[in-house]
Amino acid sequence: MNKTDKLFTTLEFVDIIYQAHGKLKFILQKIALHYELTAAQLDVLIILKANGPSQLNKISRKLMVTAANVTCITDNLEKDGFIKRIYPKDDRRIIIVELTKKGEQKLEKLLPDYENQIMNMWNKLSKIEQKNLIATLEKITK
Repeated sequence: MNKTDKLFTTLEFVDIIYQAHGKLKFILQKIALHYELTAAQLDVLIILKANGPSQLNKISRKLMVTAANVTCITDNLEKDGFIKRIYPKDDRRIIIVELTKKGEQKLEKLLPDYENQIMNMWNKLSKIEQKNLIATLEKITK
């Protein structure tokens, strides 16, 4: 493979990853808008649902956004009653957020729609393609 072919292959790889990410983000934004949330707010709620109470810095790393951005998102989620902050007594620098009952209820309403949209995409793949995709994504993200 010559240098031009290698560059083209690299650009194709990045392009297809961006397209897949864009498709997932579009689904997320559409669902979030329907349920009167921003995509970022829905991202945080889904992270909390999947991982339980979490430190703000861990959410920031997972979303690949600044701590200030996560603070703004969680401020609004807290104001709307979807999450609450917990301040551990042993280290006041740490802030943990967790879902409230209202946040859980919001997710119970919207997750079936979100899951159906994702499954429509996922079911276009055969079982072997699904397994291979998971294995490949795990390999390149480690």
